[in-house]
Amino acid sequence: MLLGLVAAPHDDAWDAPLGALTAAGRAASVVVEGARFAFASENVRALEVLYPSSEPAPPVALPAHLDPPRPPRDEAVFMLVRGHAEISGPFTAASFASRLRVDPWEVEVAVARLESEGLVLRGRFTPGEADAPEVCDRRLLARIHRLTLERLRSEIAPVSAQDFLRYLFERHGLTPESRRGGRSGLRAAVHLLQGFEVGAMALERDVLAPRVAGYRGSWLDELCLAGEVAWARLTPRRSSASAATSRATPIALGLRSDLAWLLSAVRGVAEPEPPTSIAATAVLDTLRSRGALFVDDLARATHLPSGDLSDGLWDLVGRGLVASDGFQPLRELIAPRRRPGPPRSAQGRWSLVTRLEAADAQADELADQVAGQLLQRYGVVLREVVARESFVVPWREVARALRRREARGDVRGGRFVAGFLGEQYALPEAVDALRRVRRTERRGVVVRIRAADPCNLVGILTPGPRVPANHGQWLMFRDGELCSDEVERRAALG
Repeated sequence: MLLGLVAAPHDDAWDAPLGALTAAGRAASVVVEGARFAFASENVRALEVLYPSSEPAPPVALPAHLDPPRPPRDEAVFMLVRGHAEISGPFTAASFASRLRVDPWEVEVAVARLESEGLVLRGRFTPGEADAPEVCDRRLLARIHRLTLERLRSEIAPVSAQDFLRYLFERHGLTPESRRGGRSGLRAAVHLLQGFEVGAMALERDVLAPRVAGYRGSWLDELCLAGEVAWARLTPRRSSASAATSRATPIALGLRSDLAWLLSAVRGVAEPEPPTSIAATAVLDTLRSRGALFVDDLARATHLPSGDLSDGLWDLVGRGLVASDGFQPLRELIAPRRRPGPPRSAQGRWSLVTRLEAADAQADELADQVAGQLLQRYGVVLREVVARESFVVPWREVARALRRREARGDVRGGRFVAGFLGEQYALPEAVDALRRVRRTERRGVVVRIRAADPCNLVGILTPGPRVPANHGQWLMFRDGELCSDEVERRAALG
């Protein structure tokens, strides 16, 4: 060890082995400014350059074939810094200079050379250290990082699937204590739900309203018209699907700033099928040539009657080709038609749902955005929870993005939910929340959700068959467990 360190501050624990080496002529010591340094005899010429005013004790006499010429001082300082960096862990240039009795600027020059050769990294690695950046050997830093991740993972005690559902209901504001209100509560709910498709009729009534106290449709209109929130069908309609658009047509909400990557993550390379009706084709061609238009402008440009125009827009909505700025036009389109009566009408400004070329992300970037959204939605991400998601990004790519986030310290990896194999990752605040939920006594809190709700993980995280996303079916949970009458009813039906 002494040979690689060049010079090392003396430690009383070394007295016995150092004495044996000194007696054998393999080591010696020097005293510099009151500090004693031990060194291997082969490094005596470097010590003479580093500490020219100090004499080795005992004197060192090397055989001619082992006696090298004195190195330049910058080379001697470089050897000293490199030797300590290889075993010492993070240090600052100032602390190293003070401990080894060399000038700080010489240490900085040596560190810069080591950094240019890729041997060390600069950064702030030790919590609570001074503002000055630290230096650490690249291999040591990788080992420290690996051991830190292992320690953090070992600190986690997994919760049951039942407790995870209790946490998930709280995260989504489905319990009375966690429900938020107002536009801010609605905005937070959209942030959690964005990219998850629900039947158009169920979106407000069955998904948003249970999460936002005193929900008002006008709040969603305001967020849409302000450019904060957008809606659209994300998944292209399959050829085998019903040609008619209905109130069960899947619609997703999202922050308008995230709509481009959501489209890429859900559609991949697929594109919606072109319309077949004359009205829908005329509307689509007009929007492509003239951009976003209000309904009256669309009517004048296409020369379509009001009923045909609404039917054309509704067909395009179901194909994922157009959407309006506000949400009220969608409500009007999905309202039941009364016969006899006036034809269905649509209002507002309509535009194409397209992916911006500038927003077409690289595979790694897109996987990271999907991973971030899953973390927002569930707090804890494991392969099972994505079973009902529409994202086409492969799980292996999402898992790699989660590993990169763990390496950066953005998420925690480990075993958070018991009973499941494979990798699991969680937001730091989710880890704390899971601990709190596990310690909290179960008080019989009842939560009712529709089967179409993203929190319906029955048969995915819980035993038994899965419950289809039927917007007409209710599920009742007591303390995160599906109520027994629900279980009995499902058994009778199955």
